[in-house]
Amino acid sequence: PVYIEALKNIRMNILDEELYPIESLDHENVNKAIKQWMLNSTMFKEQQKKEILCEIENISFSYAQKDFTLRDITLSIQKGEIVALLGHNGAGKSTFAHTLTGMNKAKEGGIVLDNENISSWSIRKRGEVISYVMQNPNHMITQSTVWDEVAFSLKLKKTSSAEINKRVEDALRICGLYPFRNWPIQALSYGQKKRLTIASVLTRNPKLIILDEPTAGQDYFHYKQFMSCISLLAAQGISFIFITHDMNLALEYADRAVVLHKGKILANDTVPSVLANSEVLQQANLQESSLTTLANLSKVPFPDVFVQMYMEAKRRGDYE
Repeated sequence: PVYIEALKNIRMNILDEELYPIESLDHENVNKAIKQWMLNSTMFKEQQKKEILCEIENISFSYAQKDFTLRDITLSIQKGEIVALLGHNGAGKSTFAHTLTGMNKAKEGGIVLDNENISSWSIRKRGEVISYVMQNPNHMITQSTVWDEVAFSLKLKKTSSAEINKRVEDALRICGLYPFRNWPIQALSYGQKKRLTIASVLTRNPKLIILDEPTAGQDYFHYKQFMSCISLLAAQGISFIFITHDMNLALEYADRAVVLHKGKILANDTVPSVLANSEVLQQANLQESSLTTLANLSKVPFPDVFVQMYMEAKRRGDYE
């Protein structure tokens, strides 16, 4: 659990057998340890605002004559930003993703990408700039070898051989799959297949990638490997939306959390702030992060500030 890792990283002097369950901890000592760590740590700085990539303006959508599944969604996404899209099943997360990609046609509102209104664009045209990666990579893979899979969409567009070779090689290197370029796909691990689906969409030079449960089905090693690849791409300016139920994933990697509930935006803030809001968690039926639970049980003042500071320290690599 994340809270155990945090206790060890803040140098809490505690035996392993005393770490679990979280309720049995000596929370008075935890409170002192966290306060001391916060005093010794650098306060996180407010992140500078990046250039806006995508503006979703008053989007609403309904299936046939049914009630609206999405209601008046207004949201902006910055270049290179990672946004965690949270909410229980049926909250509208997948519907929202499909509306962004054009699979669903919005009944109201519009979408502006890089200062261009794309609301009337076809699915195919939107697919050049907004990519959707399914949860199960086996549902996306169609070719038998790694190279052929990544090159497939470029061949369909009759791209020149030289350009195909360059784009495929670049994508495979970014995703750490170049050494396996000639492998049969069936020889890849599940995590490698997940990265293969990312490499395949990278050849289109997308500006926004939507990932459905990006780390589902992966062990910790492949989870970290996959997310390192995503972080690298975000640093290069590609924006991401994670559709996820994994609060720890959101905490560690997302810049912001957007919570959907009954097709509306319930919360839109930093991940620690959202996960520290008990009303939002209860209404959206989301599980509190163990790190937030630790701070709350230990009566740490401003628990969201502690969580933010700790996750910033992790992102800086202080505990690697």
